[in-house]
Amino acid sequence: MISDRRRPRLDYAMLVLTLALLCLGLIMVYSASAIWADQKLADPFYFIKRQALWGVLGVWAMAFLSRFDYNRFKEWIWPIFAGTVGGLILALSCDPVANTNRWIRLGPLSLQPSEFAKIVASIFLAYYLDRRASKLES
Repeated sequence: MISDRRRPRLDYAMLVLTLALLCLGLIMVYSASAIWADQKLADPFYFIKRQALWGVLGVWAMAFLSRFDYNRFKEWIWPIFAGTVGGLILALSCDPVANTNRWIRLGPLSLQPSEFAKIVASIFLAYYLDRRASKLES
């Protein structure tokens, strides 16, 4: 964790944009699923409740990770990268869902490793460019 003296200031623009995208996503989920959820589940807000819960957890994770020194990822990039590739390979060997092998089922939870791969690809690219910063100008 970062000490209080070195803690970066809150980026209000990023926070407002994130919350705006979250609200827009909630509106889209509601507009796309309310009628079906009302007819099939007798609750037009079923999917928006689930999405809002995940949105709150995501904002909490963002707040937690904003206090984390991202330079520490340099030590863990290769294990994280290997774990992500392993997850992608594991998804190929799992039972297909809707004739596709994109999901890993863990009891009541389902994971889509490609979502983690997007984040890890960004972190790995930053690591790669940082390691070759001196060669970027040539």
